[in-house]
Amino acid sequence: MPFLWIGISSLAGIVTGLMYEKETGTKTVAEVAKTSTGSEPSFSWWDKTLMAAAGVAAYYIYKKVR
Repeated sequence: MPFLWIGISSLAGIVTGLMYEKETGTKTVAEVAKTSTGSEPSFSWWDKTLMAAAGVAAYYIYKKVR
């Protein structure tokens, strides 16, 4: 079941991105793919904390629903 949620979320993200690009006329995904910083992306402590909290929340929801 979690893989189904991941798949649905991924599809929703792709569709939303394509709709945004079509409406605005910009190619955001292509621009991001072309840019190369040459180094690893740096995440601040706030970003890491937010990602960790999202992971813990997803695990908690998975355990509750299962």
